[in-house]
Amino acid sequence: MLTYLFTQKRCGSGFEMSLFLATMGFLVAQEPTAKIEDLPRSPHLAMHHLMSQFEIKPGFTLELVASEPLVVDPVAMCFDEYGDAFVVEMIGYSERRHERLGQIRRLSDTDGDGVMDASVIYADSLAWPTAVACYSGGVFVGTTPDILYLKDLDGDGVADLTQKVFTGFAASSAPFGQRQLNMQAMLNSFHWGPDNRIHGATGLSGGRIVSPLRPDMEEVSLRGRDFSFDPETLDFRSEGGGAQHGMSFDADWNKFVCSNSDHIQSVVYDPFLAGSNPVVRALPSRLSIARDGPAAPVFRISPDEPWRVMRTRWRVAGAVSGPVEGGGTPSGYFTGATGVTLFTGDAWGEDYRGDAWIADCGSNLIHHKRLHQEGPIFSAFRPEDESETEFIRSSEHWFRPVQFANAPDGNLYVLDMHREVIEHPWSLPEGIKQHLDLNQGNDRGRIYRIRRKHTPLRTHRALSRSAEEDATLWMAWLGHANGWHRQTALRLLYENPRLELEAKLRQLTQEGKQSHLRMDAWQVLMGWNRLSPSDWITLLNDADPRVQVYGLKRLFHWKGSLPGSAWESTAQALIQNDRTRFECLLALAPHELPPSSQAALLWRGMLEESSNQRWIEFAALNAATRAMGPLMEGALKDGGGGLQGLQDPGALFFVLGAQGDRTSVGKVASTLFTMSPSSETWVWLLRLNEGMTQAGIAWEDVMLPELKTQRWQQLQQRLARLEGESYREIVSLLSLVATGLKEELRTAWMPWFWETRWSEFRKPLLKAMAPHLKQSDWKDMLQRWDELGPAIRQSILGHLMEVPSGTEWLLRRIEQMPLLGRELSYTQRQRLVGHRNPSTQAKAKALLEVPTSSTDDASIHRFKKALLMEANTRHGEEVFEQRCASCHRANGKGHAVGPDMVSVKTSGKTRILDSVLYPNREVQPQFMSYEIIPKGEEEGRVGLVANETASTIELLQAGGLTRLFAKDKVSRMDPTGISLMPEGLLADLSVQQVADLLEFLVRVRE
Repeated sequence: MLTYLFTQKRCGSGFEMSLFLATMGFLVAQEPTAKIEDLPRSPHLAMHHLMSQFEIKPGFTLELVASEPLVVDPVAMCFDEYGDAFVVEMIGYSERRHERLGQIRRLSDTDGDGVMDASVIYADSLAWPTAVACYSGGVFVGTTPDILYLKDLDGDGVADLTQKVFTGFAASSAPFGQRQLNMQAMLNSFHWGPDNRIHGATGLSGGRIVSPLRPDMEEVSLRGRDFSFDPETLDFRSEGGGAQHGMSFDADWNKFVCSNSDHIQSVVYDPFLAGSNPVVRALPSRLSIARDGPAAPVFRISPDEPWRVMRTRWRVAGAVSGPVEGGGTPSGYFTGATGVTLFTGDAWGEDYRGDAWIADCGSNLIHHKRLHQEGPIFSAFRPEDESETEFIRSSEHWFRPVQFANAPDGNLYVLDMHREVIEHPWSLPEGIKQHLDLNQGNDRGRIYRIRRKHTPLRTHRALSRSAEEDATLWMAWLGHANGWHRQTALRLLYENPRLELEAKLRQLTQEGKQSHLRMDAWQVLMGWNRLSPSDWITLLNDADPRVQVYGLKRLFHWKGSLPGSAWESTAQALIQNDRTRFECLLALAPHELPPSSQAALLWRGMLEESSNQRWIEFAALNAATRAMGPLMEGALKDGGGGLQGLQDPGALFFVLGAQGDRTSVGKVASTLFTMSPSSETWVWLLRLNEGMTQAGIAWEDVMLPELKTQRWQQLQQRLARLEGESYREIVSLLSLVATGLKEELRTAWMPWFWETRWSEFRKPLLKAMAPHLKQSDWKDMLQRWDELGPAIRQSILGHLMEVPSGTEWLLRRIEQMPLLGRELSYTQRQRLVGHRNPSTQAKAKALLEVPTSSTDDASIHRFKKALLMEANTRHGEEVFEQRCASCHRANGKGHAVGPDMVSVKTSGKTRILDSVLYPNREVQPQFMSYEIIPKGEEEGRVGLVANETASTIELLQAGGLTRLFAKDKVSRMDPTGISLMPEGLLADLSVQQVADLLEFLVRVRE
């Protein structure tokens, strides 16, 4: 029966229609159930057969390092200085957290042959452990909601000390009952970092972190952030990142992360800096960088599991919930990307160092990417000889690579969880899940070594345990070609400060021949707190841009002051270099120069040609906390010609206005008004005004009243003469003039609202007039309701609910016009009947039907017919513009608040209709709406959190509107638990209109 849905055949007879409707998931109370014979199991193969199932890139080999019973279910690993491996075993995956089956194993290679032959259970009774890092003879272990420190004190190989160091990860999922804590969204990937701290990935579950060992520690929020901590002082802070599972540094300390369906992302900058100038809209600190796309094609050779094929068919049919990925095909793209790791070993030669490896545990393969860097931005691409294959892939379902480790022998190790089924249990329909054994394989596990053929296997030199000899060896490991040696030396020298080595380290910073050696020597001195201001200048003047960037990034968190003249001359040189410009501009935020010098440097940085111009402009504006006045004076010289080369010159005017310096705003406004009129100057004035509005500055504050009125009347006269083709200029002037004229505007513009010539501008007209309209104006619009189309009606209702007293006026009018209440969307009615004012709430409940569900069985049954009707794409586009374009973009029209329609169309009509009818049944985290309530106000603002910095929150609302809130001016920020898409969106549409809309959505142009 599902074949009808999968092939999207049109049904003609009544029998076929009944058959079609009977298979729809939302018309039946029960999900389908698979037959057990349709889901054959995958038998486990003996080791010699298993190894023969691998395809490996020519020139490489895959070698077994450890397997059961020495290790089971490995998900993370680190090596101590003696070459022993501490391995995290997540035996309780995926539904047995409460049994606390997790363990930490210590594996040893006692005979030096490259194969682990000794295994000790270092710690047990852990609930879903996921990360481990060595420190001071013990290990830090991540086991949600905690980070523990474990140490063997008596030398028997078993941890005697267990300390809870931090807690609060995934706090919103507490108390971690069934289907509360997402086992694929927990903290992971501990690594020693460039700042002598242990860095980790938070996963998607976030956290509110405190330390039982530090009662003075303030709670740290990890919403959309990763973290790091100092293992000595336990200082804890948030870091850029916020992906899912996998985090790694390259040899230059650039950071990379990944998520299930976005396999490689780079962290461009530290979000800690983005709040330096709180009025600047920050760019995302994390970028998806794969040239072939986030969920790029993969080339598996294992057959699609029968359960996966069946689940995909059910999802396409709408019989079960869940995303329809890959256009309805069960595989061939990333769905289980995990463990992104940058190879820093030295056993393969230089041609693979710095490349990225990503596991897809769902497709039984290991993927390889090369990286290209331009300034701060990376891109990742397949090597030519892997264009239609993978670095390693297996035809055996049991190969489940989940993580990697750069090893002491200079090779890359692979952690294979080795399970029959590794799928997230929540994504399995019960009708399939009941026939699968999710525990099959929890007594197995593999660790492999990827080695280049014909290269000798290096054995690790055991340390002598003599402090003096070891310190000499640690110094020799600094700058080592093998990344494990470098990081281990940095960690050990931080654990064991030897100040008598300071002179030698300083000599290395100057005379070290390799850039990584100089970099490491500087890092040790930083960890020992031995850098003076002049040392920082020396570091930033290194001959290698990679060392300079390293220094700039570390400078962000340094609390000292740089010598002004030396810092200015150093910054001038750094800004002229494409590789260091972005980081230097960012560093000018915490380490400012005098305003005129700062402005000159920032303007020079923006004018330098760059392929990453928007990033340069963001960094410059972020650092312009006290320099916007002189910066704008330079920018407007010669008629503002220099602004033409910027990607977003309007941002400079917005920032100037939002900072609230009335003198500087007045100067710039006077200059703009004397320039030749053009669409650009109106846009600049408009952006200036937007900033002024945010800062609470009126034009009367920066311009003489008579001059202001004269200017605004001139603009209004120009506006009246413009024709429709000057759409951009008209919209800009509408918004601009509205801020200067109040009573005059109402008198002049209210007649325009009803004129045919201005009908296409009703929305921007309304937006411009709304703050100044009186009750009589709103009453006039409501009385002429029949003259207005659906789109402008929704705009009127939306604006009316935002203006002071607007809610009261609306409810009063509904008393007189009951049919008006039916125009309200489901979300608007919800807002009214749940209003914070008790009297408003009571009145709304009396006048409106209390919304419990906007989707009843009758409307569902009616709209299902739309799936089979002949449809008109052009008419569907009209419906889209009226109903969907405020939050979605298609064919170049609308606003990309929710998912772009190109990414949705492959879901098919059935799935799209299901999502529209039930928008809140399955809301992805990035599309969950929040309500922000400013201090001193009762009304909240609802939208998506587009970006968040240390001091600001940017809210994205319907219509593509963005609002920037300073955190210190927000009283509450609460998740609504629902999507921005209103329920009842299709309520007053005909079945034919719905059919047309669906036809348009599945034919959206790329």
